[in-house]
Amino acid sequence: TVRRITDEIMKLGYVRHAYLGVQRRNLVPLEGGLGRGLELDTDSGLLVTQVAPNGPLAQAGVREANRRVRIGNYLVPVGGDVILEIQGKTVRTFEELATEVDRFKPGERITVTVLRDNRRMDLQVTLQEQPRQR
Repeated sequence: TVRRITDEIMKLGYVRHAYLGVQRRNLVPLEGGLGRGLELDTDSGLLVTQVAPNGPLAQAGVREANRRVRIGNYLVPVGGDVILEIQGKTVRTFEELATEVDRFKPGERITVTVLRDNRRMDLQVTLQEQPRQR
């Protein structure tokens, strides 16, 4: 809210943002049949290829990709969890994921629903403060 943002700027000199511990380049959107092509029980979500060490997703036990498969001319990372939902809200793109995470404050605990080995599971994730750019 505006009040929270104003208070943080006055108190800290900046606005704190929640951090999940993953960057855009480390997520593969499952679109255009990619999920089915990888024999996953979903055609949407974000395949996790890497998470920040000691970040919220790593601490919650989210699995990273552990191998690559060739699809046509591309090597696609596989074996990682697929993020399906944040607090029950479906996420299909990095922008949707970032929007949902931004609804929360650092230190809050949220539920991240993932697909692991073709089974849905809920993980409890405690958000951290997003590292500041220097």
